[in-house]
Amino acid sequence: MQQALSTLKIFFLAATGGVLFYSLQIPLAWMLGPLSFVVIWGQLRKQQQKFPLSVRNAALVVLGYLIGKAFTVEAAAQILAQLPVMLLVTVLILLMSLILGYITHRNTGISFTTGMLGSVPGGFSQMVLMSEEIEDADVSVVSFMHTIRLLSVVFIVPYLATQAVGGFGNSGANIDATANAMIFWTPIPSSAFPVLTVALIAALLGNKVNLPTPFLMGPILAGAALSLAGVSCPNLPTWLTILCQIAVGAYMGVKIELASLSNWRILTTYTLLGVAAVIAASLGIAFMLSNYYDYSNVTTFLSMAPGGIAEMSVTGIALGADLSVIASYQIFRLFFILLLTPLLFRRWLK
Repeated sequence: MQQALSTLKIFFLAATGGVLFYSLQIPLAWMLGPLSFVVIWGQLRKQQQKFPLSVRNAALVVLGYLIGKAFTVEAAAQILAQLPVMLLVTVLILLMSLILGYITHRNTGISFTTGMLGSVPGGFSQMVLMSEEIEDADVSVVSFMHTIRLLSVVFIVPYLATQAVGGFGNSGANIDATANAMIFWTPIPSSAFPVLTVALIAALLGNKVNLPTPFLMGPILAGAALSLAGVSCPNLPTWLTILCQIAVGAYMGVKIELASLSNWRILTTYTLLGVAAVIAASLGIAFMLSNYYDYSNVTTFLSMAPGGIAEMSVTGIALGADLSVIASYQIFRLFFILLLTPLLFRRWLK
């Protein structure tokens, strides 16, 4: 009972942050508002907050379904044709991140291994776990660098996507469509329950076979398979999407401990500079891809941005971007990083 009341209190606090950010027309209001309010509340109370992982996972199942159902036969054909480009841009961004990690190592005094592991774009938990296995790595510094990177990307990328990227040429984005839509209490279509059940089963199976971020990846793959098979995948009410974003933002907020970020001024500076450089490179690559493939600038930028699938896809939902393209590039990068770089790092850094 106590845990349920605590969860409701945090969710109400998170929702309040979402409403405030929405009223101020801040990009990605329903995720950044909850995240900010929960972090501030945790700092004021000077104690670690808790929010059920199961609630976050349920929200990811819904968001994963929405992302996956955006895959069509036409989109799949385009993505297959772009696999060489996906590989090229992923390698370029990864190499740039590692170079920046080396520069951070040289100028901050952290070990070479720590600089490399702390600079990989994505794979937070995997890089932290790997740092525990490699003797020369500092787990706390690796965690710190990835926390700074995550916070920076989550706040900077949505702002750039709405204020900067959307202002250039063929943006084609419905700027913060979720936040600007009127929230009507419409019921969930009855036809959505069978496909959401399939998405949930896919998430549980993904978790059982250790799929990366299974409660998002499983529903994405299930939604894509259903869509490609011609199964009707209905849209979901706006209020449900908003509730899911609030849950994800609240969970991210309780996982961030600002107290652990003190006394790291030099490291923070170089980490932020590295994030800014990677985002700038992603922006440049995005504009080239948008011109070559005739995608919107927002779509290609969110595809290139060094954030997670959940964060960039939620931003894409809010901006009316092409979710199939964003998810494809982000999933390809995730699997490339999670499947290949650990093998290389273990052999290279040891």
